[in-house]
Amino acid sequence: MYFASALELTKREQASLKITDDYSLHKLIYNLFDDIRTPEEKAQGKSRGFVFSDRGVTSGGNRRILMLSNRPPAVKSGGRGSLVVKDLPEDFFEKKLYRFQITANTTKTQSGKIVSIHSHDEIKNWLVSRSQAWGFSVVGEVGVNSVDVLKFRAQKNNLVTLCKADLFGVLCVSDPKIFKDSVLLGLGPGKAFGCGLLQILPLK
Repeated sequence: MYFASALELTKREQASLKITDDYSLHKLIYNLFDDIRTPEEKAQGKSRGFVFSDRGVTSGGNRRILMLSNRPPAVKSGGRGSLVVKDLPEDFFEKKLYRFQITANTTKTQSGKIVSIHSHDEIKNWLVSRSQAWGFSVVGEVGVNSVDVLKFRAQKNNLVTLCKADLFGVLCVSDPKIFKDSVLLGLGPGKAFGCGLLQILPLK
């Protein structure tokens, strides 16, 4: 069973929790899920079993974070926001066409280094060229809502740079098993900091 969750934080709750950048949000979300992996699974780099995406501020002024997980997040009190958790229907991943949206960390390897992709055309190609490996193909044009380059200090004061591109469009599933696994694991790099959650809505 899989779960789709939405966490909303008021301005006061964000201030109380000291949510100031992607790393502070990362710590908040990771505290909602106990790490159930064995030492061997951790060493092998097995996924923690959830991905999330910061959807920004709602019309009411709250900050909204979406999550997809293989277990429900822990409900914690004390100004930690409003949390709604829903079971995904058994046939949710069995459709052919979906409308999608994703915030992705778009990167490429250049001269042996990983660099960010900023161009809208290159960002679109980033998704299209990788889609078959993720079990789907893109139908029609890929849209790009925004591109933001973020820099912040993470664990051990390491500098993290993310190029967050918000993409949307329609996809057609080519391999249902690979597609389901890809959605549950997240697409591309930067998943620890809110990238890679493929939000999908089935289409008839």
